Amino acid sequence: MQIRLKKGRDGPDSLACVRDDGTSTWRRIQRGLAFHDLAHFAVETELGIPDGFFGLVAGGWSFEALVAAEERSHIPPGAMWVELLVNQFLTEAACDETYDDDAFRDGIRRAAEKIHVAPPRVLDSAEIARIRGRIVALVARWKALETGDTLELEFAAAASR
Repeated sequence: MQIRLKKGRDGPDSLACVRDDGTSTWRRIQRGLAFHDLAHFAVETELGIPDGFFGLVAGGWSFEALVAAEERSHIPPGAMWVELLVNQFLTEAACDETYDDDAFRDGIRRAAEKIHVAPPRVLDSAEIARIRGRIVALVARWKALETGDTLELEFAAAASR
C-alpha cells in the first residue's frame, strides 16, 4: 500500500492511502497528526504488525470506519496495542525525554490495564531502540519537506519481523 502524507499549503495536511488493489482512502489531518501517523508506520513496520492502523486500512477499512464510535468496538486488539505503543513513543517525544526500557514497558503495561487490553507481548530493548530510530528518521524527512510536498511511504501489510 502506498501512503502519502502531504503538507498542506493554506490548510490542513492530508493523508492518502492507495491499496495494492487500486482502491484508496483519503482525509485531511490536523497539523501535528502527521507525527502520530508516522509513529504508527514505524511501529507497525518494525514489528510486522498486520492489524494496526495501516494494516486495517490496507485490508479495506476506511478512515471514517476507524474513527466512527460504533466501529471502535470492532477494532482488533492488535490495533489497540499499536495505539498504546504509538502513544508511549509520542509521550517521550513530547516530554523530550527517553525513558529507560523498563519504564517504557511499565508505561505500556499501565496504559493497557486502564483500557483492559492484554498486550500480546513485551518489546525487547532492541525493538524499542529500532522503533525510536525509525520515528526520528521519519519525522526528520517530514520536517524537511516544503509546504505542498508529499512524503511517500510503502507499507507492506504482510511484512513481519
